[in-house]
Amino acid sequence: MAYVSVFPVSRKRSAIGLGNRRASEWSCTSRRAAVVMGMEVDELAVQLFDVGAIKFGEFTLKSGIVSPIYVDLRVTVSYPKLLETIADALTDVSANAKYDLLCGVPYTALPFATAMSIKNNTPMLMRRKEAKKYGTKKIIEGSYEEGAKCLVVEDLVTSGLSVLETVDPLVDAGLAVSDVVVLLDRQQGARGNLKENALELHSVMTIAQLLDSLKSQSRITEKQASDVKMPEQKDAKEPSRKTYGKRTDDVANPVGKRLLQIMGEKESNLCVAADVSTKSALLALAEEVNISPESQRQGPHSFNSCFRFYEHRWARRSAS
Repeated sequence: MAYVSVFPVSRKRSAIGLGNRRASEWSCTSRRAAVVMGMEVDELAVQLFDVGAIKFGEFTLKSGIVSPIYVDLRVTVSYPKLLETIADALTDVSANAKYDLLCGVPYTALPFATAMSIKNNTPMLMRRKEAKKYGTKKIIEGSYEEGAKCLVVEDLVTSGLSVLETVDPLVDAGLAVSDVVVLLDRQQGARGNLKENALELHSVMTIAQLLDSLKSQSRITEKQASDVKMPEQKDAKEPSRKTYGKRTDDVANPVGKRLLQIMGEKESNLCVAADVSTKSALLALAEEVNISPESQRQGPHSFNSCFRFYEHRWARRSAS
């Protein structure tokens, strides 16, 4: 039986005061024996499955890949008791991390961080995906002091990119980030990528543990579990995505089809849509946006090819 074990510790954390209030020291001890054994992981996995947060079938992902499993943890906001259980599990599994604040990765993890904040009386911050163009124009919302330690909360990780997109602005704001806690680790490189960035990942469960738990509780069959290929089982020669050339077969629009052909021929996805009427204006625009030297070796050819294609269409349109 797969399990995750975590040992309870007492830690002192500085409470971040509001306004001119002085930060006071307080200690926090885990509310319950912080041991998430296999049985508790099984129960949480079953609850997630039963509310539809874990689905099995055929699902087309954003990347275009067809996956036999789909994880949608957004649905958990409709189940307060489950949300509380998730908050407890995230708190327990990150018991060894030292932090003063919480920050959830937008958007699915925000309810998780909020539940943890309320249950443990831990201050929380929010990261905007884009800074406001008015008011304070902040990217990090909340009250904090420079140098405070922040625990990043995420719902699931694949490569870890979304976590880094939250860590960077936190660090830029003067906060210290060394730990990340996540409900589900898909085991597709996030742990290693985060470690390379001096971040320790604490996960309640991995995709392998999730599958084992659902099998042991008779929620899925052996075949359903085996259909979900683990990263180490994948054929290294199997491409994860279609090439631009192969994508043309799925595109009916002639403009889109031709653009994909050009991208395949030039081996570049450098592409621009510009409201200009001459070739020189288009190339001047490319110069203005400061194309990198590496891109320039392919860029002008790609721009010229695309322009000639559109120039031909413009000529035909004008003639008609």
